[in-house]
Amino acid sequence: LTSPLPEELFCFEQFDPVEVYKSMTGTQYYASKAMQELGFHNTYSFSKSVCEHILTVQNRVNTVIIRPSIVGPAMESPFEGWAGDRPSTIV
Repeated sequence: LTSPLPEELFCFEQFDPVEVYKSMTGTQYYASKAMQELGFHNTYSFSKSVCEHILTVQNRVNTVIIRPSIVGPAMESPFEGWAGDRPSTIV
């Protein structure tokens, strides 16, 4: 078994991921339009999907994409329950 899950990229339909990325680093108009029309609920999942496209499709770098199921608060260090300066989980 070489891959536990099939590699499936989100379909960007009429939007070009490279142009979306360029917009993300510039005016953000095209990226905002793509994010809204494609139904992404947050910038994290949207930007992650754009990067997956660029890294996988352009094939310039050997890439393995690892998607952790959840990221939660610390068990020990720096202290139990620590979730960063701006936590995204409820402790």
